[in-house]
Amino acid sequence: MLYFFLFERMLCLWIIQGFQISYPMSLEGIFLLMKIFLYVFLIVGLQASLMVSFLMLDIFIIPDHFFRKSYEGFVIL
Repeated sequence: MLYFFLFERMLCLWIIQGFQISYPMSLEGIFLLMKIFLYVFLIVGLQASLMVSFLMLDIFIIPDHFFRKSYEGFVIL
């Protein structure tokens, strides 16, 4: 866990140095850019996990084509 934390810090510093070499901007601009990237990754990850969970719910919990004949006795949780 400590190694992962150190690797993450080194990667962030490397990204910040690369941004400062390529595009000269202030440190606040770089932190804002990293925050935007973080929010985009969080939103995309949340949408992907929700899509997978709804797909699993559709396949395993409510198999409509399996329970079409005895649908009256089937309880949807």
